[in-house]
Amino acid sequence: MPYETEPIPRLPLRATIVLVCAMLGTAVALWTWRPAPDVPMLASAVFAESAVLDSVGAHPPPIEDDVWETLAEYTYEVFEDFEYEVTFSEAVQALHETEVTLKGYIIPLEQGITVTHFLLSTFPLADCYYCMPGGPESFVEVMTDDPIAFTYEPLTLRGTFAVLEKEEIDQMGMFYRMTDAKYVDE
Repeated sequence: MPYETEPIPRLPLRATIVLVCAMLGTAVALWTWRPAPDVPMLASAVFAESAVLDSVGAHPPPIEDDVWETLAEYTYEVFEDFEYEVTFSEAVQALHETEVTLKGYIIPLEQGITVTHFLLSTFPLADCYYCMPGGPESFVEVMTDDPIAFTYEPLTLRGTFAVLEKEEIDQMGMFYRMTDAKYVDE
């Protein structure tokens, strides 16, 4: 005798319409919402808005330039014990401890309308904070002395670039870091 279940109850048409309208209203509110200048922005609102932007195809394309292309020049090997080895190209190694100018999108690591510690990415914010697009070559951890206003637009920074050692990669999951970063007005 096959397993029998009760049918899934269906919502009446009126309730379905109300539910869809409420969801659309929430999506529009998140899409158009901007915080007052003196009110800290919650990270969850940032990512909720990002999800709405993704759903309507409104996100800008990823940043493509020579520096980001250079940062993608690495190879890695994974061994049976899940250990790995990353090998950076000579061009990437040449960037270590030099001043680098890099354009990208802010992915905040702290709440607020300004940030001093964040990721700079070739890609705009993802649908989900934990589902970052791209690999580790697509992100640079950034630390600034002066706060930078959060924006969805790409911005250009200049700072001291570092290619991280294996121990730091293990801890952070990042390949690169920029310290003493300053905003560059284009």
